[in-house]
Amino acid sequence: MKNKVIVALILFLMLVVTACSQGDSNDTEAAQEEHELTFHTHYVGNEGRAETIQAIVDEFNEEHEGRAKVVIDATPDPQTMYDKNRTSLATDTVADIFYFQHNPVDADRYYGSDKLIDLSPHLDDGWGDSFSPEGLDHGRYEDQIMAVPFESMMVPIYYNTELFADAGIDEFPTTWDEFFDAADKLMENGITPIATGTGENAWSTQLMYSYIVSSIAGEDLWELELDDEAFLEGARILDRMFEYSPSDAVGLTYSSYASYFINENAAMIVNGPWMISQFYEQGGDEFAEKVGVGTMPAYEGGKGEQGAVIAGVNFVLTGKKHEDPLKEEMAVEFMKYLTHTDNAKRLFLDSGALMEAANFEINEDDDADRISIDILENLQAAPYEFKHLINAKSTAVANEFPSAVSALALGEVTPEEFVEQMAGVEE
Repeated sequence: MKNKVIVALILFLMLVVTACSQGDSNDTEAAQEEHELTFHTHYVGNEGRAETIQAIVDEFNEEHEGRAKVVIDATPDPQTMYDKNRTSLATDTVADIFYFQHNPVDADRYYGSDKLIDLSPHLDDGWGDSFSPEGLDHGRYEDQIMAVPFESMMVPIYYNTELFADAGIDEFPTTWDEFFDAADKLMENGITPIATGTGENAWSTQLMYSYIVSSIAGEDLWELELDDEAFLEGARILDRMFEYSPSDAVGLTYSSYASYFINENAAMIVNGPWMISQFYEQGGDEFAEKVGVGTMPAYEGGKGEQGAVIAGVNFVLTGKKHEDPLKEEMAVEFMKYLTHTDNAKRLFLDSGALMEAANFEINEDDDADRISIDILENLQAAPYEFKHLINAKSTAVANEFPSAVSALALGEVTPEEFVEQMAGVEE
C-alpha cells in the first residue's frame, strides 16, 4: 500500500513539473512573439515626409526584430485618411498607431471612445518632457493623456520672388489693399496671382479664409459665431479672391493647384512646410531659390496684426488600446521612437516638417533648408498664432466648407448666404 502511495505521488509530481515546464515554455514563446503593428499614415508615395518615415519604420523594425514589426497602412489622400480614422471607431478597426488632425469635436470623439491607450503612465520616463505642457493639453481627456502632439504647423503664403519682380512688385504685401494691387499687376503680366481650389477639403482656400478673417477679427476669431460680421466681410474678400485664382478653381484638387505654383503659372499659394520638398523635387533647386515666405496682410481698421501666422499643433499621435499588454507596450515604444528628438530634427531637415518634439538645435553643419529657416524666423517674429478653420471647428463645418465656397465662387450664393450656410451646420 505504501509503495502505491509513493508511486502515485511521484506520478503527480511529474505531472506538475511537466505542466509548469510547459507553462514556462508558453510564457517564453508569448514573450518572444513578434507583434505586428499597423501605422496608419498618409506619409507615403510622393509625400514630402514619406521617405524619412519609411526609414524610421525600417530602423525601428530592425532594432525590435522578433518583438515588434510596424507595417504601414497607407492612405495617400489626407482627407480619406481622416474619414477612415473616424469610421474605424464605429467599426472597431482602429489602427494600432495613427494620428489625426486635432480639433475639439474630433478630440472628444476619439478620446471618449474608450478605444485608445491611456499614455499617462508612459510619460514619466522622460518622454513627456519632449513636449510642451500646452502641447500635451491637446491629448488631455479627464485625468488621462490619450494622445501626444505629433506635428506642428506654420502656414505661410509662399510667393515667387521672380514673378513678383517681373511684375514690378518689390516685396510681399503688408495689407490686403496692397495684396490686390499686386494681384492686378500680376494679372497684367499674364500670371495667375494665387493658386487655390475648392476640391477635396478646399485646403488652401480655407487657409486663406482663416487668414482674411483673422486680419479683421484678430487672434480670437474662433470665439465668434460663423455668421459674425467679421466672417461676412471675410467672405466678401474671399469672393473677390476668386477673380485672381485659376479659372478652373471650383473643384480643383490640391495636386492640381499646387502644380500651378510649382510650374510658375501662379505667383502665390498658401500651404505648410511639408510642401518644401515638392519645391525641390518637382520644381528643382532653381525654382526653390525663387520661393519667398509671406505672412498675413493687415486689414485696415481690423483687429489683426500684420505678420500673424496660422500655427500650432496640427496632428496628434495616438494608438489602439489592447488587451495584450505586450502589444500595447510595443505600440507605445514605436510612438516614442517616432517622436524622438533626433527623428523630429531629421524630419525637419529632410522635409521641412515641424514636428512637435522640436526641442532640437539647428547649426551650420546641419545644412538646413533656407525656406525652412525663413518659416521658423517668421514664426518667431509673429505677433500671434491662431488655428485654421479645419483645426478650430467641427467636422460638420469643415465638410460643409468645400460645397459652400464652391457655390460662392460660382456666384450661386452671396457672401451673406455663404456665412448663413456655414453657420447653419455649426455644432
